[in-house]
Amino acid sequence: MKKLNKQNKAENSTSKPVLSAILRSDVLSITNISESKHPTEGTSEKVYTEKEIIDLYNSGRRNFNGINAMGADLSGADLRGANFEGANLCGSNLQDANFQGSNLSGANLSYTNLKDTNLKYANLAGADLRGANLEGANLHDAYLKGVDLTNANLHGANL
Repeated sequence: MKKLNKQNKAENSTSKPVLSAILRSDVLSITNISESKHPTEGTSEKVYTEKEIIDLYNSGRRNFNGINAMGADLSGADLRGANFEGANLCGSNLQDANFQGSNLSGANLSYTNLKDTNLKYANLAGADLRGANLEGANLHDAYLKGVDLTNANLHGANL
């Protein structure tokens, strides 16, 4: 790879973007340096509020794949059939919520309150439910392969 001197660097900042390639194992990542931000800028990903999620759901959106809703209070929410695959719901209050038939595979649900939540037919494969409160939750016919239930409360849950 060609090294840039000060003159080339100045020319590239106003003309063509400078590309940097980082090879890590079998993953190749290409970054546009001229458009990238300082490492401390924009590092926090948007955290969706309960109102935003419910409004989006009510407007017809069902795909919340990878969304960050850490700490959200979605108690009593009707989110049947929604896709929360890989979502971060860590520490959220989902008590009495309805996730029947929803996809929560790979989701972070650690330390989440799922008391009396309807998870019937939900896909929870690979979900992180460490320390979650599932007391009285309906997990009838839920797909639980690879779920981490370490220190989870399953008292009275319907399995």
